[in-house]
Amino acid sequence: MRKVAIVVGHAKNNPGAFSKWLKPEWEYNLNVAEELKKNNSSLYSIFCHEGYDGGYYAMEKRTANKINAEAFDLVLELHYNSASPMAHGTECCYWFASKKGKEYAQNISSEISRYFYTTNRGIKALYNKNDRGYWFTYLMKAPAVIVEPFFGSNEFDSLKFQDPVKYAQTLHQIITSL
Repeated sequence: MRKVAIVVGHAKNNPGAFSKWLKPEWEYNLNVAEELKKNNSSLYSIFCHEGYDGGYYAMEKRTANKINAEAFDLVLELHYNSASPMAHGTECCYWFASKKGKEYAQNISSEISRYFYTTNRGIKALYNKNDRGYWFTYLMKAPAVIVEPFFGSNEFDSLKFQDPVKYAQTLHQIITSL
């Protein structure tokens, strides 16, 4: 990898999922992105969505335009899931037609799962513009992966990822081994 774009999922004014045990999704992943940058400032560029003005597609289009203006080998959007307290595990999403995206998603999902001892829920191909995350993966020139490492609604999962520095270091190791 020569250059990786890290996108903090959601937006500051619409922070995404909430966990009783962690910071809100946007804030947590901003910390992870900043820690990734500390690991290797020339490898990573951080992008934050400006907001949902005009809707999800418009937000993703604005971000994609900024990212696509540069040459990246990989684009990751950082998230965490939230559902019932029983939901758990790691998963990644990619645009169905991206062979490299699929390969990266498989590696990232399995390695996060292995390192943090989470259930590997696998990868999800996004086929349809109504699929959550579709526009992010579709609009990028470089292979794009949405990373959902855990469920913030699950105490056991959340506590495994309590330290964003440890998660960022692990993610860095995974990315540099791709």
